[in-house]
Amino acid sequence: MKQRCYNPNDKYYDRYGGRGIKVCEEWKNNFIAFYNDMINEYELGLSLDRIDNDGDYCKQNCRWATAKEQANNMSTNIINNYYGEDYTLSQLGEIFGDGKKSRFISHRLKNGWSLDE
Repeated sequence: MKQRCYNPNDKYYDRYGGRGIKVCEEWKNNFIAFYNDMINEYELGLSLDRIDNDGDYCKQNCRWATAKEQANNMSTNIINNYYGEDYTLSQLGEIFGDGKKSRFISHRLKNGWSLDE
């Protein structure tokens, strides 16, 4: 978290610190504050995720998430609205089939098909 936000040599710096993402003052130099804020929700196999990708690392904007949840929360995802709800292509693939359908959906959307088609 801190390396991504403050170390220009970190390979992910451009996606975090390079676009203004910071760690809140409470956590920045106080691991115990971070630990106390986040330990209750932690479960084995989860990793830290920002709810709002444009927001900073802070208690109100962080959660523990699965790799799948994090993949669906990436700022690079294309969001599609289907009957009033927003979905990533991966989520639509699960709705319409076995989860592997997202590449077919993507191809069809790029070729002008609607989600209903």
